[in-house]
Amino acid sequence: MLPAGIANAASLRSMPHAPGGLFGLATVFTARRDPIDFFRQHRDAYGDVVQLKLGPFKYIITHRPSVIQRVFVENAKNYMKSPLYRGLRPVLGNGLLISEGDFWRKQRRLTQPAFHRERLEGFVLAMANDARDMCTRLNAIGGEIDAHVEMMRVTLRIAGHTLVSTDLESDAKDIGHAVTVAVEFANIYGLALVQTPLWIPTPLNLRFRRAMRTLDAMIDRIIEGRRRSNELGSDLLGMLMGSRDENDGGAMNNRQLRDELMTLILAGHETTANLLSWTLWLLAQYPAVEARAREEVHAALAGRLPTFDDVSKLSYLRAILDETMRLYPPAWSFERQAIEEDVADGYRIKAGTVVGICTYTLHRDPNFWSEPDVFKPERFLAGAAERTKHSYLPFGAGPRVCIGNQFAIVESVVVLAVMLQRLNLSLIPGQSVALEPQVTLRPKPGIQMRVNPRS
Repeated sequence: MLPAGIANAASLRSMPHAPGGLFGLATVFTARRDPIDFFRQHRDAYGDVVQLKLGPFKYIITHRPSVIQRVFVENAKNYMKSPLYRGLRPVLGNGLLISEGDFWRKQRRLTQPAFHRERLEGFVLAMANDARDMCTRLNAIGGEIDAHVEMMRVTLRIAGHTLVSTDLESDAKDIGHAVTVAVEFANIYGLALVQTPLWIPTPLNLRFRRAMRTLDAMIDRIIEGRRRSNELGSDLLGMLMGSRDENDGGAMNNRQLRDELMTLILAGHETTANLLSWTLWLLAQYPAVEARAREEVHAALAGRLPTFDDVSKLSYLRAILDETMRLYPPAWSFERQAIEEDVADGYRIKAGTVVGICTYTLHRDPNFWSEPDVFKPERFLAGAAERTKHSYLPFGAGPRVCIGNQFAIVESVVVLAVMLQRLNLSLIPGQSVALEPQVTLRPKPGIQMRVNPRS
């Protein structure tokens, strides 16, 4: 049955169909092997909207902003997270990233105040101090580093201090390894045609269960420590523990607290670490951009640590980060599944169909971006050419836009400013850095850099 407002099937557009092989298995194996190239090839061969079979699912790949707007914004209530997100549920539980419907709306209401402007202002000092301490340590050690490992370490420390008032530095290595294993598991489990029950002792399941024991122990220790203190505190955990739903007056139980903290700590520090890692990778290859960024930092800060008010003044740093998210979006894809039949820009989307949006290929689409593969932060400065709406989605769009988007931007600007003040990094020659599109877009195997003496 067509949605209201669509008179008849004759008014619908014809959607290109791509072959999927027997039962859609060919597309599954192709997508697993190189998912970003899978999206790129279908865009180049069929245009900005194409339907195919992906295993048991009817699947639509779209690079058309009007379709994206319909799915993410205009009729977002008709689209839920796709079944391919199921790999994240054993890791994040029923947190904001996974939950749906009334429960999601309630949790969003309870969590949102923790990310208001006045809360972010109070976090900046901790962000700057942690970034400064990292720079001091790296300058003292010198030599070669893996920039991605260091960004994972500093963003985890910032998450600990700002979100739960806990120093996670001593556990950084174990937590970092556990996060890597959990991300690998979520990617494999989510794409598997048949999920192996977690109680079966396969090598992957055993690694995952060990990783989750580490992560759950961290979260449980934080929550129980706070309850024993009899003080809520002013951080995100205190906000979540003290918040009450405006409709029923209910508070979060321990399981809900666990799922939301796991989501915000893991997803938050992982994505920001990837953004900063790719930023360092690009700056090292564009010395003129790096020099201009250093000049802006010196002019604005004159050697002191940044404050919240400084973030808005560092417009070129913000443009660098925006351009990095265009070229290397940490959230490199989004998927939604239609609950009921819908029509988007004249295309029929049947109930149960999964709509896939690859931000990596969308952000490099020549229909929307001049010199799409070139690093040009200037395109995000004030006065630059206006972008096509919904052609740039680093944090998603609509009611389910990332709740921590402003936190991530403020953190990234602060950390990058402090690093430009206090570190001199260069790439180790001859290395090959590849894309690792799992749950987030990581650099593989890492980014090897040298800490050089500062002039």
